[in-house]
Amino acid sequence: DLLWKTALLGGLLTATLQAGIGYAPVAGRLALGAPARPAPTSANGEDARAEAPRAEAAAAAERTPAAAPRDVAPPVAPRPRPAGEGHDVPWLPLLLGAWAVGAGLLLVRLAVQHARLFRALAGRRPLDEGPLAGMLAELRRNAGLWTPVRLSASAACPTPIAIGRAEICVPERFLTDLDPDQQRGALAHELAHLRRADPLWQLAAGVVEAVFFFQPLNRVGRLRWREAAENLCDDWAVQSTGSPLGLARCLTHVASWIGPARVPEVMAAMAEGGSPLLRRVERLAEWRPAPSRAPWLRPVAAAALLAGVAATAPAVTQRALAAAPPVVQAAALRPVGPDTVLLPPDPSAPLAARWAWARASAPRREHWVAWGVRGPSRAEYPGGSFPVSSSAPHRGNEAPGAPTLRQALARSGGTGADVAFVFGMDGEGRGEVRRVRLRSADAPLSLEGRPLLWLGTAGAGESLARLDTLEAAAGDPALRAEIAAAHALHADPGEVVRSVAALLRAEGDPEVRAEAVQWLPRVHPESDEVAAALLEVAFRDPAESVQMEAVDALARSRAPSASRALVRIAETHPRWAARSEAAQTLARRERRR
Repeated sequence: DLLWKTALLGGLLTATLQAGIGYAPVAGRLALGAPARPAPTSANGEDARAEAPRAEAAAAAERTPAAAPRDVAPPVAPRPRPAGEGHDVPWLPLLLGAWAVGAGLLLVRLAVQHARLFRALAGRRPLDEGPLAGMLAELRRNAGLWTPVRLSASAACPTPIAIGRAEICVPERFLTDLDPDQQRGALAHELAHLRRADPLWQLAAGVVEAVFFFQPLNRVGRLRWREAAENLCDDWAVQSTGSPLGLARCLTHVASWIGPARVPEVMAAMAEGGSPLLRRVERLAEWRPAPSRAPWLRPVAAAALLAGVAATAPAVTQRALAAAPPVVQAAALRPVGPDTVLLPPDPSAPLAARWAWARASAPRREHWVAWGVRGPSRAEYPGGSFPVSSSAPHRGNEAPGAPTLRQALARSGGTGADVAFVFGMDGEGRGEVRRVRLRSADAPLSLEGRPLLWLGTAGAGESLARLDTLEAAAGDPALRAEIAAAHALHADPGEVVRSVAALLRAEGDPEVRAEAVQWLPRVHPESDEVAAALLEVAFRDPAESVQMEAVDALARSRAPSASRALVRIAETHPRWAARSEAAQTLARRERRR
């Protein structure tokens, strides 16, 4: 009985325990595949972000709840697929929909069965007086059960049954066709069902079987539990009455009332025909008292069994986990330059591993985490609000006389980077990004008295991958816009274009997409790849504001193909404003020649 109850409900309880307390089971985690944002590829077709493991297992922990709800605009339509390329099938929504429909129908079926049973028994009459009521009261007193139990009779009841928490209903012929010894055995059997709360357990098992219908072992577990429950109730009834043969005769007599008709599954029927009844009668004919056990043994065994399963059964995660990056363990944090700058023990480790080190080593206060990349020779944030080049005018929020990042890291041997991505992190251990700063290594950077965990330099692929993860986890659109802008600050325009294209497909906020678009020509003004990407955005983005931003970006581009792109927009774009802007730009360029 305990084993089958654990088999039915233990899986739900152990999964809840593992998820609720964040416990990692001994057998580890079973990772299920999940779609991920397409990664940009290099010019030779290989994954450019494969320069280091992406450590998406750690990324799940790095994602934070959305800071506030936001309206999500439709995503940008993807580029046409090459001929012969397959279409992704949304298997997960389809499977979830099929499961919901199947579970809903089976739950409705279960509810209808219960409704039919109670409708059939609606006219049952109470048996508050008479020999049966006295017999039931005597059984309750002898067993020490002081909860009142209602006794009723109905012609629609095919066999004695236990209902709810405190009612026994018997057929009308139960009063006339059975002798007192058989009646006492039947009442004791049903009283045992109430004592064990079997009607409620049967309902719970039916719900589990309906909701998880795709698991056939749930039905096996329910049937085996029901058989074990009947045997245990037989034992309790015999111990209460002292007459195993009287109960056996009662079972065979009551089973003859049912005939070929099947007892509804929602009923905890006392007797049914077939092999189960035969086995119960044979068992009663050879009945021997079971050895006594300590009353505390069963709950302790149940708790131990559930704890053992929760501790050892593998947990299931939704994301496909790549090979986990080697987490760099720092024996001690090494101060470099000012006391507020810290370096990882292995600056050559993959960026994902260094980020994991920063998460594990971060102080419980607000701090900065940053890394650098090789960038374009000169880039300036649109509007000039934050300098990302030493030659850009200082119009940011840095304190006067603040040192540059290169100066702060001088004692470590220099940054080896042109551009730094600096993230202000929360001090509560959640890994939540609160602020974003994009800086040239030679631009002023005030740490504001907070420690800086400098991760060193990174390749473009792993840097773009980390930006993707941070952008997807940020709830504030303003933060996502800053991170989206950072994509353009990598040296290779081809990698930048592929990364931004993936971002535009995944990002729902038009303002964030517009921010990513306007950076492209400022950082890579002579790139034909950037011009081609802007032309596609001008035609394909569903938001007019993003389309117009792409047209304006083409007007700033000095790439040879930018003028041809503007001609196409002026001649064929469906929006008058886009055609007008492109025509005016072409006219200005013609006058400057």
